[in-house]
This record gives sequence, C-alpha cells and structure tokens, in this order.
Amino acid sequence: MEKQQQLLHQGGGGGGGVDCDQRTPTDNGADKAVPARLLARDAFHAREFAACREALANIHAIRPNDARLKHNLALAKFYARDRHAHDEHANDVRELRDEVTDARDELVRAAALTDRAVNAAIEDAATTTTTTTTTTPGSPGGTPTAPSSPAGPPSSPSTGNPWVGEHDAHVAAVNTALASMAAGDGSSNADTPATTLAHLFRSADAMPEAAARRLYTTLVEVALRCGRLGEAREALRACEARTRKGDGDRFVSLARARLELLAAAASGADVVAQQGGDDVGDDIPHIRAHAGWLAGDTAAAGEALLAAPAPLGAADDAAARACLPANAALLEARRGNHNTASLLLARAMRELAVSPTPDPLTGDMGTRLMYALGVQKLRLGDYVGAFACLTEAAPACADSALYWMRLAECCIAHHAASPAPAPAPASSSSPSSSSSSQSPPPQTTTTTTTTAATSLPPSPTATNLSIEFATHALATCLRLIAEESEADIGEEEAEAATVAAAAAVPPRPALASWRRRRRAERARLRTAALLATAHVALERRKPADAAKAATRVLTEAAADLATERARARLLLAEALCMDGPMPAGARLSPMELLQASLAEGGGAAHATQDAPAMLANLVGALVARGNVVAARRAAARAAALVSAESAYWRADIVAATAILALAERNSRKAAEILRHRRRILVL
Repeated sequence: MEKQQQLLHQGGGGGGGVDCDQRTPTDNGADKAVPARLLARDAFHAREFAACREALANIHAIRPNDARLKHNLALAKFYARDRHAHDEHANDVRELRDEVTDARDELVRAAALTDRAVNAAIEDAATTTTTTTTTTPGSPGGTPTAPSSPAGPPSSPSTGNPWVGEHDAHVAAVNTALASMAAGDGSSNADTPATTLAHLFRSADAMPEAAARRLYTTLVEVALRCGRLGEAREALRACEARTRKGDGDRFVSLARARLELLAAAASGADVVAQQGGDDVGDDIPHIRAHAGWLAGDTAAAGEALLAAPAPLGAADDAAARACLPANAALLEARRGNHNTASLLLARAMRELAVSPTPDPLTGDMGTRLMYALGVQKLRLGDYVGAFACLTEAAPACADSALYWMRLAECCIAHHAASPAPAPAPASSSSPSSSSSSQSPPPQTTTTTTTTAATSLPPSPTATNLSIEFATHALATCLRLIAEESEADIGEEEAEAATVAAAAAVPPRPALASWRRRRRAERARLRTAALLATAHVALERRKPADAAKAATRVLTEAAADLATERARARLLLAEALCMDGPMPAGARLSPMELLQASLAEGGGAAHATQDAPAMLANLVGALVARGNVVAARRAAARAAALVSAESAYWRADIVAATAILALAERNSRKAAEILRHRRRILVL
C-alpha cells in the first residue's frame, strides 16, 4: 500500500525521479525485470537518463500494459532529450504526451479503486463485521471494494496518510506537464504550459509538506528545461518557503537548480530570451549579473544588476523589490565598497517597510537585511550602530554561530577603539605597562555576563557593548558549532545505517560534498572563535583562559591553517609571559613559542598579520618579569619584521623599545624614542 502512495518523483537530486519497484503478485515477468529495474533506478539517480530510458524500455517489452511503467518511461524519455532541441523532437513529445494522458486515466481509475478498498477496510475495523469482497472489472487480479462506501479519500488519520490515491493523480499531472510544456503548445490538449503550471501550483498548496517540496523542485527543473525562467523562479521561491532549515538534501537540490538557471547565460542571454519567450525579459540582467558573479567579474555583475528593472515580481511583492538593492549591496560589499553597500541595504529595508500586506517571509527577510547592514557598519567602524543592527536581527539569526561571532567582533573592535583609561603612576621598579593598559573589570560587570548561553543579546547600550559581553557571545558561538557538529554526525550515522540495511540505496555525492564544505567552514569558524576567545581573555587579564583557548587551536586546527596556528602560538606566548599556568600542549618557553609561530606563519609574510604587535607586547611582558636580555631579542626581531608602511605597528615597536630603554635605566634614550613614536602617530 505504501508503494502505491509514494510520489513518482523521489530521486535524482530533487529534480524528479523514477519509481522502478513495480512488481505485483500477479506479474509473471517480475523476476526477469529485476535486473533492468535496478539498472534503471541506479541510472536515474546517477542522472544517466539515456541508460535509464533503455532499461525501462526493456521492462516495457516484458510488461507493455503497466501504467506506472509508462509514467516512468515517459519521464526518462523527457530527461534524456536535449533540452535545446525543442523543434527536433516536437513530434516525439506529442506522442509522449498522448501516452502519458492514457496512462493517467488508468492510474486515476486505479487510485479510485484503492480509495474504496481502504474505506472498506476502515468500515470493517469499526463495525467488526465482514464485508463482501468483489472484483471490479478492469482491475488486475481483483480489488476488494465496498459498494456502499464513498469514493473519496479517507479522512480518518488511522490510515497513516490522508492523501491515499491523490499522490498518483498529482504524479500524472506532473508527467503531463513535462510533455506539454516541452511541446510548447496546447494543440492536442486544452491545457497550455501556463495553465498546467497553475494547476500544479494549486495542487502543491494543498499537498503535505514533503510531497509539496518534491513537486516544487520538479517544477523548477521542468520550467528550466523548457526555457521558462519566470516559472522556474516562482517555483524555486515556493520551494524555499517550504524548506526547513537543516534539510541539507533539499538545499543541495535548490543550489543545483540555481546553477542550472545561471548556466543559461553561457550561450548568451539573447538565446535564453528567444527560448523563454516574453516572460523572461526581466530576467536577462539578473542572469548576466549572476554569470559575472560566478566568473569573478563583480564590476560587470554590478552594472548588469543596476540595469535590471526595479519590479522583480508583482507590483505588491515587497520582497521581490527589495532583492534588487540587496543583491547590489552584496556585490558592493564584495568589492570593498561598504559605505555604498550600507546605503543599498537601507534602500532594500525601505522597500520592505512599504509593503501593503504583512508577510512572515518579508519580516524574516527584513531581519536578515538588518544583520547584513550591521556587518557593513562593523566594517565601516560604526561599532555602536553595528551592535544595534545585530541586536535587532536576533529573532532571525540567534541560532547562527556566525551571528554570535559578528557580535563578538563588534565588541572587541569597540573595546580596541575606545580610549584607554589613564594609567596609574608607574614606579621605576616595576615598569609593567606590557600587553594591556586596562585595569581588570569590576566583579559586578563580570557577574552580569554569566547569563544563559541561549539568551538573546540585551539592548545595545554602552555597558553591553563591552569586552565582557564578547566572552558570552564567543561561548554561545562555540556551543552552537558543537551542537551543529553533533547533529551532522547523528544524521550521517543514521544515513549510513539506512544504506547498510538496504544496500540498494544509492550514494548521494552532491550531499556528501556539501557536508564536507560545511564541515570545513565550521572548523574555520571554530578556530576563529577560539582565537578571539584567547584575545578577549588576555584583554581581561585572564591568562589561564587565554592559554586554554590557544592550546585548543594548536590541538584542533588543521595543518593547512598555518596562519591561525601561528597566531595561537603568539597568544599562548603572551599568556605564559603573564605568569599563566603551563597547559599540557605548551612545553616550550615563550621565546621558543614565538620562534615557532613566526616559522609556521611564513616569516616575513606573517608580518602582515599581528606578529609585530604581539612581539611588542611580549617585550613589555618580558621587561615586567625582569628578563631584559630576552626582551631585547624580541624587540630586535619585531623591528626587523615590521614594514615601513605600518605606522601603528612601528609605533608599537617604538613603544616597546622605549619600555626596554627604561628598563636599562636610559631615560634620555627613552624620551627620544617616545618623541619619535608621537611623530609616527601624527603622520
């Protein structure tokens, strides 16, 4: 019964499928068809449609009257065709459409018989009486029916699926659309491609969620292969609206559909317009823009996008109108024009604000635009404004680890840009102005940040935009990364168990590749969060926490993250110079750690990062511990690494040299050095 309820379209990366399990108890040729059936299924999942069509043709020779087989063969024939050769195959498509129509009539009749049989079984279970079984003419093998039962689908939830018999009818409509849309006219049937699509959209609205997603992704591919980009975009948007977060298989299918949409630009937008008709005219600038984006030519992509017409969809579609400035902002941000990107994002948000009807999808888009605006303000140095935008975007982004990383970056940057408090009078015996001139935070501020990791960020105020809140944000970021990793591991184990239980389940290389990329992105984000945690701990005068985070980077980061590992060694060296405990993974002295980090980071190439500033901080830390010889070596190494263009880093090196001169009781030399540092900062 379950096999009769399944949608035909369930494989091939979400863009259609072939249900090749068509054996029946009365089928004498089932054993002969098994190899061809398995070959057809594997070929379709591998997107080798010609081989799938050939295997199904072999089964059709054994069972020429199988209605479901006719559907599958029609589907395979359609996908095996060259999607650009519409005129060549017009006659074949018309014949195919007639075959599908005939098969649809048989399948709908079989679905009605199935409904009546299920209703009879429900009545038997309710009345505990025996219902007479009759044989309906035209039903192979005899189908149990209840003449007195209604013919509609059962409404009782005990059947497990209230759509018994309806799935096959929708499958027939999809296959009919495949043929009629490819033909490009409605000469044989009353349905034109546009009316067929409209009927399918109405059907999908009433279908269960999983079945509707399968139908929408099929419609995307149908419209793409027929050159109707407007319908493809509409189906893709509908599928995205009904796709749950974390459904990696479905997102892979959507990404593939987008790439196929963009591939139309390879032969030129004019060719696409000729194939797609008048409805594709508005898509031409967007296709060119996406093609430029994929080719890395952001300037050409931006010009094409700005040349696109403002109304992307209906006149009252606020989300569609907002997409134009939002995409343009993405291009400008990629080119480094963060100010222009901020203005375009503000324009997109104004488009959403004038929406005449409230829409939950529009509201979600507005919060994500607010997040993007916060990131642009962060890049522009407006940390208070960035924190306000990020906080407002919390309802839609609070479950994202990257969102909490951006909050932490905002707090860290604001702390670094804030004026340092006036230092206490320094005595000649303890020149301890080493790595950080800020005093430890009060205990009351620290206790306010020990909130639950799941809480949303508080309202943006001067108190919350602090280095203490960065600790909370980074902890939440690391927790979300760990939870996502555990969820992925559980999903992969469940899928492996399914493959082991049924060896016939084909592998999905696209999904595996997507998971590998996600795993690599998650590892890089975790490394960045740990480095930021170590930095924040040093700013808060907690060397033990800094050493712990830096050691985790050294033990968990991959070997190809050389720059990150080098920064971790620098942070660990500074933590150890602050009299922090020696972690298990740090058995080297601070100077040895510095030398290892500079070697791992690429020597002079790593000078473009923060090696000179870290060495300058180390000079002060070594002087504070009384190790003047090691401090002199660190200052010389820092002066050799720093470039002439890095004014602020040269100022840090000069300040470290001044500290060293004070430690050597040479006040005149220290005064000259400090005057030189002031001139550097003014320039």
